[in-house]
Amino acid sequence: MTIEWGYALALAVAGLTSAGVALTNWRQQAYRGGRALMVLLLGLSWWSLTYALFWLRLPGPTPFFWLDLTYIGVLSVPTALFCFALQFTGHGRYLNGLSFLLLITIPLLTLVLLWTDPLHGVFFAGKRVTGQGVIFDGGFGFYANLVYGYGLILVAIGFLLRALVTSRGLYRNQILAVLIGLAIPLVVNVASVAGLAPFPNLDLTPFTFTLTGIIFAYAIFRLGLLDIVPIARHTLVEQMSDSLVVLDARDRLVDYNPAARQLLGLGDEVPIGRSGAELFGAWPQLAALLLQMRPASQELAWPGQPARTIELHVVPLYDQTGGFEGRLIVMRDISQRVEVERRLREQIAHNEALQAQLREQSIRDSLTGVFNRRYLEESLPRELANATRKNEPLSLVMLDIDLFKNFNDVYGHGIGDTVLQSLGHILMENTRAGDIVCRYGGDEFIVMFPGASAERARERIDECRRRFAEQPIVIQGQTIRTTISAGVTSFPLHAQTGEALLQVADQALYQAKQQGKNSAVILSA
Repeated sequence: MTIEWGYALALAVAGLTSAGVALTNWRQQAYRGGRALMVLLLGLSWWSLTYALFWLRLPGPTPFFWLDLTYIGVLSVPTALFCFALQFTGHGRYLNGLSFLLLITIPLLTLVLLWTDPLHGVFFAGKRVTGQGVIFDGGFGFYANLVYGYGLILVAIGFLLRALVTSRGLYRNQILAVLIGLAIPLVVNVASVAGLAPFPNLDLTPFTFTLTGIIFAYAIFRLGLLDIVPIARHTLVEQMSDSLVVLDARDRLVDYNPAARQLLGLGDEVPIGRSGAELFGAWPQLAALLLQMRPASQELAWPGQPARTIELHVVPLYDQTGGFEGRLIVMRDISQRVEVERRLREQIAHNEALQAQLREQSIRDSLTGVFNRRYLEESLPRELANATRKNEPLSLVMLDIDLFKNFNDVYGHGIGDTVLQSLGHILMENTRAGDIVCRYGGDEFIVMFPGASAERARERIDECRRRFAEQPIVIQGQTIRTTISAGVTSFPLHAQTGEALLQVADQALYQAKQQGKNSAVILSA
């Protein structure tokens, strides 16, 4: 017997061991991760057996036919391992039709590149030589697949290690056995690819599958790998904080957890077999939910001291044929969350009120109570846009107090402030809700009249002018009066932009001053 026959025999033993474990595991496909584990073991078997056929030097269509054929197993192992790790550790929800299609895209593309390499050289890049017994080097396709495969393996091991840290007892031993079974071929494969193996023309990886198969067999038959339902129930049901109750098809209690016992006040009695109506008779809302044949949820005020709020979910249970089996009732005490939400709503309302107050303060003139220049700069472009959209005029009036500087010099700034307050009050009292009154600076005010023509705006500001002129101001027993002048302009009659409107209004105000003050003027040519 030649050394090559010895290689083939050892590889055949490894392949048959993996295949035997996979086939004996056939009935456990339905368990979480069972099908992926079977594909993983069959992939290892294919890898070993086709590599054995290569060393037997059986003739094929091409010199590397059997070696290339091993890649079906080589490529299936990382993907199957990744799927197994996700399902076994409880993350199988991430695996669906689309994600699985994405997972197998690169392996399928790799096979195409490998088998058609003579046409393009993307996989081997001309590095393959006749008589070579391994595929440890190549071009872009080879290394892209290498990174992808190792990436899947590392992520899978990461999930398993995380589960190992958080698990205990038998479940922990199962994961440990899986990790050991995977570590042996992984270490050997990395060493072979890195050129550290003692036989450069021999892939030692499939030879280790005998040990992997034995370890997996021990995990399946001795440690109960995949048979994890009792452990999952204990950790997820018995220790869960949510109250869980299961009723059969006749609404009789068949299962519950300690949290439900405490919530329902069952004490030490064993209420198995009691009717749901008897258990939940004090809560008619829940009794109504039990009559429904579809999932339902509701929040209930739970009696007792202290009062609690319970979030309740009722889910009908069906067997594989669609027959009704009973109901799962999950009850969660959300009293703390409800209280936090109530306080949060109050805080949000308080914050919104503060924000509104701060906003109002930021756009109001503290002396007169009218809007300030900042608000004018915000509102003027908006009002122009509204006027353009509605095809309506927007009239703007600029006004100030006649001889206000002299007034301040004679009577003082305190009296001047009183006059400004009086003017602001008159302007707000004699304008509509949609009109905008702003203090522009000093004794200057701006009033915007949306929808009003220049003539209509002049009439309305003239009314304010007359009222202000008639307003008596008493200073140390002496009654004095003062007047205002105003310049009126309108969009789009006189100007097209906010800046231009202000300029025209200023010119009209100047014209009013020139004409003797105490008047409202529309700019004339």
